[in-house]
Amino acid sequence: MKFLFIIGVEGAGHSLVRTFFEDILEYNWIVDQGNWHTAANTLWNTHVNGFDQLRLIDRIQHGLQYGGNIKYLFDSTSFPFGQPRDTLRRPDILLYKEIIESCSIEFKPIFINRNLSDAIKSGVRRKFAGYTLQKKIIEDNYMYIKNQLKKIPYLRLDFEHVILNPQETVTVLSNYTGIQPELFKIEIKK
Repeated sequence: MKFLFIIGVEGAGHSLVRTFFEDILEYNWIVDQGNWHTAANTLWNTHVNGFDQLRLIDRIQHGLQYGGNIKYLFDSTSFPFGQPRDTLRRPDILLYKEIIESCSIEFKPIFINRNLSDAIKSGVRRKFAGYTLQKKIIEDNYMYIKNQLKKIPYLRLDFEHVILNPQETVTVLSNYTGIQPELFKIEIKK
């Protein structure tokens, strides 16, 4: 089983990448934001104490238990996530990898890279925060993601390249995930 985890700063293009998986998420061999998802989001809250953290990790591990024909688990999150605005409300990618792999599931992160000024503008346009705060949030989380990803294998998708080369993106996603290329959706709304 593989855990496909789409990550990036706010405004990086999560919706764009999810579009490629839209038809795939309808199959019965993939689970989108399953039983683990709520516990994982609670775990990444900056105010979780040690005991609650262990309890949540246990809930995530139990939530990852799928049998039968399930081949893929799918999740995505922006850095940070949720409200109120908190730069530190973000997943610990390395801990998440450790939790997932402890369940004998292959961790396959997909990092969406976008020009930071465009990601900042996207967040401000959607009223996540004012420009100064949004800039700090995006820059801090971009460095956090990059520092964590230095330690593990991952796939990097550049937003601008994905927009211009959707067919090539399908090939790259297929090679990385093992999902047949004809199952990916190629329509990109520009």
